[in-house]
Amino acid sequence: LVLVTTHGRKGAKRMWLGSVADALLHLTHLPLLVLHPPPGGSIPVDASGFKHVFAPLDGSDLSATILEAASDLAEASGAQITLGHVVHGPSGLAGHMFPMRADQLGDALRAAEDYLEAEAAQLRKKGFKVDIAVEAFDDAVTGITTMAKNLDADVIALATHGRGGLRRALAGSVADAVLHASALPLLIQRPVG
Repeated sequence: LVLVTTHGRKGAKRMWLGSVADALLHLTHLPLLVLHPPPGGSIPVDASGFKHVFAPLDGSDLSATILEAASDLAEASGAQITLGHVVHGPSGLAGHMFPMRADQLGDALRAAEDYLEAEAAQLRKKGFKVDIAVEAFDDAVTGITTMAKNLDADVIALATHGRGGLRRALAGSVADAVLHASALPLLIQRPVG
């Protein structure tokens, strides 16, 4: 685990000044715990302060790679884990023009619950206290940050492709957007491969 703080710069400042956390993410496959410093203060780091790890998964193999780091953090701190999934339809204008029908939404919510229950069962076998949470939101970032707040999570755990530069600008990064949208610590990891 690498512990790093971030200024949380956005836009042109970030583009021109860079980000140590972003650079580290491209150099290592170790999990990074990214903390936001309080204004004018230092950050007391106490692993026992993490009581609730929220790990949003999207059903992909990539997203599930964060479970090892999340469970390691939960084990070190005695935290519970909540696996989450944000169900959302097409983003942007297409989502408003062609919203998900109620029956499609219900099917998507049930499928997400089944997926999370299977992942949770594996962690429960290892002795972890694991809950699941599935909700519908217009976009993943709003869903993740809102769910983390409503669940009273202490840390959000996400896997990322670790794209940089133009690829991130064009494809976006949920992890990067969550880092800037939430004041919670972010446990982030770029998987090997």
